[in-house]
Amino acid sequence: LGLAVAALVAVGSFSPLWKRNLRRTPLFTWGMVLAHFGCAVSIAGIAADSAFTQESLTAMQVGETTHVGPFSVTLTDVHDKLGPNYAALAAELDVRKGNGAPVRMTPELHQFTDPVMQTNEAAIGTFWNGQLYLVLGDQAAVVPGKNAIAAIDFKDGKPKLLNVFASWCIPCVAEIPVLMQLKARGVDITGVAIHDSPEQLQQFLAQNGDPYSWIGLDMGGRAQISFGSAGVPETFVVDGKGKIVHQHIGVVTEGDIPVIMAKLQGAL
Repeated sequence: LGLAVAALVAVGSFSPLWKRNLRRTPLFTWGMVLAHFGCAVSIAGIAADSAFTQESLTAMQVGETTHVGPFSVTLTDVHDKLGPNYAALAAELDVRKGNGAPVRMTPELHQFTDPVMQTNEAAIGTFWNGQLYLVLGDQAAVVPGKNAIAAIDFKDGKPKLLNVFASWCIPCVAEIPVLMQLKARGVDITGVAIHDSPEQLQQFLAQNGDPYSWIGLDMGGRAQISFGSAGVPETFVVDGKGKIVHQHIGVVTEGDIPVIMAKLQGAL
């Protein structure tokens, strides 16, 4: 439809020249014709871009291959990377078109801490007949039935408690009953598990209790570094704009509840 409209506009743009002596046509008429023809070219470009663009949302593991249009994309590696003021998750993907040689593309997902937010650095491959954009998405759920976390989750206008823990952390077990008390008071608690696995996390929560609304798995310590955390357990109060306003190092005890509640109230 868009291309048809572009064709009609292109034909119509030359109508002022119909049955006229082109040598005696005023310059402003030529200007009008060229302007309308330019509109037709713009419409054609927009329509073509929409018509021939393909998008694919895929969950992949290292070694897997997916197809996007004429391209085959293989995920070869995922690793942590530290930037000047952020921690990043970087992926390496080999892109091949037909039987051509593979091209290495490296998109990154950047995690900032103040304020808490994520940004994507897309990998862009330019070819004679188009471009390929690759970006990294949010982390998949790490515990069945539990929401995964994303930067946008910290920017919904509501303060949250961010708890950095691990299933192998013995002091973390001691603070679970206190976190359960905070949960009972209506506190929204997000957990970030360090150097852990989904299976161990599930067992840990089943045995000790589950105070978390959301859980993220930080295998390489990328998120922990971005939060400014040095160990486990640590707990942060994050305001509704994603900014960390309070940090508690060590086990949260019942004596800490009044302070945490006051900080959460002040973060509204």
